[in-house]
Amino acid sequence: MSEDTAYKPGDVVNGHYLGTDNVWHPVENGAPAAGDDYIPAAPAVPAPTPAPLAEKRKPHVLSIIALVVAAVGFIFACVPGALIVGWILLPVGFVLSIVGFFLNGSKWATITALVLSVVGTIVGFVVFFAVVSTSISSALDTTDGKPAPAATDAAESDSDAADTKVVNPNFGDTFAYKDGVTISVSAPTPFTPGEYAYGADQASNVALTFTIVNGSTKNLDVLAFPTVTSAGVAASDVFDSDNAALTPAPPTSTVLPGQSLTWTAAYSIADPNSLQVEVTPSTFAYDEAIFTNVAG
Repeated sequence: MSEDTAYKPGDVVNGHYLGTDNVWHPVENGAPAAGDDYIPAAPAVPAPTPAPLAEKRKPHVLSIIALVVAAVGFIFACVPGALIVGWILLPVGFVLSIVGFFLNGSKWATITALVLSVVGTIVGFVVFFAVVSTSISSALDTTDGKPAPAATDAAESDSDAADTKVVNPNFGDTFAYKDGVTISVSAPTPFTPGEYAYGADQASNVALTFTIVNGSTKNLDVLAFPTVTSAGVAASDVFDSDNAALTPAPPTSTVLPGQSLTWTAAYSIADPNSLQVEVTPSTFAYDEAIFTNVAG
């Protein structure tokens, strides 16, 4: 076979290969003869097989629940009239988020729930103190929060001031303030606690309905925390989630001029015939009204 400059050493053509001496040699049994410098082509390297993509992990169902509870609690913590709901839900969301760290699944929901519960608690305290600060500011800026003098007969008005006696309102009466704000407490009615009620630890259980009417010309920031005693013994607050008529906590709402606010609370007391309730439309801004069924 003749030499051809178009080929290079190691090329194989028609059973012959071109040696390093630039001479064609026969290929025996599919391989070059011994002693020849045949350089075979490198074998093709197979392409690497791509690794399968890891399946994206989903959050555990408890982490999702923690996120929902914390988010709802955060929203309520920003609303002055619903702070108590936020303060109940946020600790629950916090505990569930802590548990979520020890469960399988993605942790983004757990981390988000933890952040919301912590930040929501801080926001709740800020809102609460803002409401209290507003009430104190209102008390310092006005003297309208003093109780109106009780109506008296002409003969009584002429009597000596030393003979004047403070008359506390009875249950069902309305206590009025100089600026037009009024508050009343209904007569106590028997109350039967549900199976899961908490706080019913005294001889009798009663329900009381409170009503505040804003007869003034300004917004009224309600901050009412009634103090109830019976026969000289402090009453116990009864919490009963099965009774929709009860308000879980005293309201902290804003009542517009001409509007009213009513809520019902239950108490466990020693003697329903010796009951006293001290309540104010807004702590620090108004004097307390004392309602009682004990003859003075």
